[in-house]
Amino acid sequence: MIFKWLIKIIFVLAFCLLFSCEGKADVCKDASGYSCGQIVDAIYIIEGGKNTSYPYGIQSVKCDSLAECRQVCFNTVKNNVARWQKARQEGYKEGYLTFLWYRYCPPSAHPLNQNWKRNLLNQLEKAK
Repeated sequence: MIFKWLIKIIFVLAFCLLFSCEGKADVCKDASGYSCGQIVDAIYIIEGGKNTSYPYGIQSVKCDSLAECRQVCFNTVKNNVARWQKARQEGYKEGYLTFLWYRYCPPSAHPLNQNWKRNLLNQLEKAK
């Protein structure tokens, strides 16, 4: 009796693992050709890496650790895909990385921000 239940439980768990992991696409990759992790890694580097007071360029909220700053960056990158998709439905024509640039590091906020998207794309290409 216990053996039959154990077999059923193993079968259900295997089924759940097989079908719950499959098909979970990276929304960033769908939007830009790069995974959210690749974009976040590139942002870390272009924002100064370990040589900055603001890891990942995060200045809007206080981060208590590098991991927390990375999570804030990751959430921003991922959440902006949905915002970009909504903007596209409303007529926005630019790609996701341009949209992210204007949200994450607005070119109008500082003269150096003009280089952000180019730097991001260069870093993403280097990491391929």
